[in-house]
Amino acid sequence: MPHEKYYASKKKEELIEDIIKDRRRTSEAKNEDIVFILDQIGNRIGRIGTNDKRFTYTIKRSHKKLCSMLNMEIKVNNGNNLYSLENSSSSDNNSDCEYVADIKKEQSTSVVLLPKNILKKTALTAIGEGLSVRQHTAIVASVIANSGGDVTNFAISSSTAFRVAEEVVTKEREKIKKHVTDLVKSSSLPIILHFDGKIVKEFTSGIEHQLDRLAVFIRIDGQSELLGVPHLSSSTGETQKNTIIKLLHQFDIFDKLQGCVFDTISVNTGNKKGVCIRLVAELDRPLLLLACRHHIYERHIIHCWNIYPSSKINGPDNPLFKKLKDVWNSIDQNSIVLNKVKIEDISDSWLQVQFKEALSFSQNIIRMKTMKKDGCRSDYLELVELTTMVLSGDEQYRLRKPGPVHHARFMAKGIYFLKMYLLLNNISSLTDFEKKEINDMAFFTAVFYTEWFIKAEIPAVAPYQDMKALWQMRRYSKINPVQNGVTLPRSCTQPQDLQLMP
Repeated sequence: MPHEKYYASKKKEELIEDIIKDRRRTSEAKNEDIVFILDQIGNRIGRIGTNDKRFTYTIKRSHKKLCSMLNMEIKVNNGNNLYSLENSSSSDNNSDCEYVADIKKEQSTSVVLLPKNILKKTALTAIGEGLSVRQHTAIVASVIANSGGDVTNFAISSSTAFRVAEEVVTKEREKIKKHVTDLVKSSSLPIILHFDGKIVKEFTSGIEHQLDRLAVFIRIDGQSELLGVPHLSSSTGETQKNTIIKLLHQFDIFDKLQGCVFDTISVNTGNKKGVCIRLVAELDRPLLLLACRHHIYERHIIHCWNIYPSSKINGPDNPLFKKLKDVWNSIDQNSIVLNKVKIEDISDSWLQVQFKEALSFSQNIIRMKTMKKDGCRSDYLELVELTTMVLSGDEQYRLRKPGPVHHARFMAKGIYFLKMYLLLNNISSLTDFEKKEINDMAFFTAVFYTEWFIKAEIPAVAPYQDMKALWQMRRYSKINPVQNGVTLPRSCTQPQDLQLMP
């Protein structure tokens, strides 16, 4: 079809609009004419080398505006810089213009105004995350430098970071002190004191130190408030008592304290020089003494373990448990056959009942996912899983790498005994006497100790659980001659005490 003549005085937009409105042209002819006009009117583009991205972007932006005006689609071919315009459909219904851009967007940036005292503004976060003064200074300086800023325009140095950290800590301490004192004055509920000592590693000027610190906090109105973690010159009962009394006076709690929670170690429970008896004497009134339930049940199993030589070793590495560490890397968990306790091998009917109850308890704990709730320790779950596997449970769980042996609790040793019992056939260096110890302790841990330990944190069942544990130990000491009498605490071995048990 011959092209119509258009006057040069007409604008480009008018020419394109006339072509689009012409009903005598087909859609193909319209597109061809529009491309021809744009090519004739537009600039002749030539280049040497790569595309001019700035020019290409300008062209695309102008055609995008034109597309919005005409409700048409524009397809851009960057290879030969040809532009084609076509209707979204052959009907009279026009669709919105769709613009397909192939230019990579520039990385977005944000403008942030940093204060001159940025070290002071970030000091509280740095302290909370455990950053040293040097680490805090280095991180802030790196952020400023990588953001295009000049570090010299800010007050940044290790001495400044140390000074602002002291100021922030002092201010925060006063705020916490006011909060605790106000809470104590406004509450009419009992105030319970918690304290526990810990040897921690600290670094000062790059030098490592081991310090004995005492963590002291109170429980009031369902809230836990930390009073302090002061350094102790010694771990004696007198030193700990003086430190606690000083904190009680600082927070105005001395006259309102009504009980304390503690671990059952001799420095706390000694009847002459223990921390508890000294606190009672200092306060000149009785206190409700709430010993840790976990530590109470430690005494049962410690009595059971004391007949074996490995219980006498107090070093960091127990030779018996070290044998498991030595062969751990050579054990293939996918092909090993685990050693398990079978109920048909238990001749005593009462022990069979205890076996079934222990297995059912462990399986219920895992099925209800009790140990996977927030705040639960992973080693508690490991103890329950190992107990289930030892007691011939059908479940199979991953055997975790042996960890450190803690002397404060038997639980870590119980995990070792259960794990070594499962892998008994894979540890060739064990003697017959060591195998006997592992068999006895793994059975005792799985059948009795695991349930005691998991239920220890439930105060409502504490009286029943105590009587049940004593009754179980009385029956078990009769069945196992080796354990006769040693599984019961000395305070409960008198005839009048045993008569109270079922």
